[in-house]
Amino acid sequence: MEKFGYLKARLPVLALIATCSFTDAKIIQSVLERSNMEMIRTSTIQQPEIILEVRPKPATKDKLYQTIFSLLDNLEGCAIIYGTTVKECDDMMKALCKNFDPTIVRMYYKKQASAEQTAISAEWKNKTIKIMSATTTFGIGINVDDIILVIHTTLPISYKQYIQEIGRANHIGQESRTILFYS
Repeated sequence: MEKFGYLKARLPVLALIATCSFTDAKIIQSVLERSNMEMIRTSTIQQPEIILEVRPKPATKDKLYQTIFSLLDNLEGCAIIYGTTVKECDDMMKALCKNFDPTIVRMYYKKQASAEQTAISAEWKNKTIKIMSATTTFGIGINVDDIILVIHTTLPISYKQYIQEIGRANHIGQESRTILFYS
């Protein structure tokens, strides 16, 4: 173990993260025990292939669903629809299953059983699922290259969260859309 401590202090480390506050970066630096670690930060988010849209939220749930259904018609890739609550996501999934092939629609949320989350993640990665209704829990470590549509039915809690979630679109440089409904 003593040899490991010797190596740990000398091995180069490259830590990359898409979004990280200065405070979080300092915590990472501390955990890695690298007080002299160089941090390269940029505030520029450049993903010109992601089209950002902000739309007024339709007055009723049914009108919102119809708008989303029209966005999903003829989808040539995958879509994530983010909601703020499990109930909102469940209602969305039920509506999606009535209008699209139910075998390509799933829901993902934090308090699902671990085995269920694992199964859904595997189906998503295998591209069996094309439309995901999810809370903010979904997406970390889920790199699927053909997410071409990310929809937020409400404003996310933070700018950082929003950037992370829309960044799930477009892992291969294709044109993607993100739509934020606001009221």
